[in-house]
Amino acid sequence: MFKKEEVGGDTVIAQGVRLEGKFKSEGRVVIEGEVVGDIKTTSDILIGESALINANITALNAMIAGHVKGDIKVENKVEIGPTAEITGDINAKVLSIEAGAKLVGKCVIGETEGARKGEEEKEEAR
Repeated sequence: MFKKEEVGGDTVIAQGVRLEGKFKSEGRVVIEGEVVGDIKTTSDILIGESALINANITALNAMIAGHVKGDIKVENKVEIGPTAEITGDINAKVLSIEAGAKLVGKCVIGETEGARKGEEEKEEAR
């Protein structure tokens, strides 16, 4: 029934579901419900229009249409849809914000924190 190769599959937190605490995943995360705490995935995170997030988010890419209160650190791209409301700082290589979205916070775009640390370690090694 369950194959061992399927590690890191999709995780869905449906509307009406509330999750509290630190959440880690190796697969794509889809949230339509409520999350309080921290969210980390090595893959993508999709936050639907009905989602209420009070958590810091770390992911490969993020697509946001709901409410997020917390910092967002993404290795590649953050896409913010017109229904999104974000209160927190964003760190990503690429940021896309559609008209109508609300964002209160600062953005560091073009160089992620992980990339900076890697460059600093290379400099120290020289």
